Amino acid sequence: VGTQLSMSGDLAPCNVRLLQAGVHLHKRVLLRRVRRGECIIEDRYSGEHREIAADWVIDCGHRLADLSDWFPGGVRVGDAVAPRTIYEAILEGRRAAAALPSGGAR
Repeated sequence: VGTQLSMSGDLAPCNVRLLQAGVHLHKRVLLRRVRRGECIIEDRYSGEHREIAADWVIDCGHRLADLSDWFPGGVRVGDAVAPRTIYEAILEGRRAAAALPSGGAR
């Protein structure tokens, strides 16, 4: 996750911070469905589907043309809006997280 962070030397520290904050990273999977309180992911190699509990979902996969069916009323940031730099995407993501009802991650 965040392989581009290796250029700044923050790849490992960033992943440590995410894990310490309780973030669960699901790698090598495709997001297939999001429902209230859960989502369904598919293993990229085996095709196996799993349901996982989720209060919040951040899909860092490749851009999708229209997410409105998946995330009605959701906030779009970063490349989901238009191609942009990592700085702009992080800034937009941080602002969106801070606006969440729980106050977002700090």
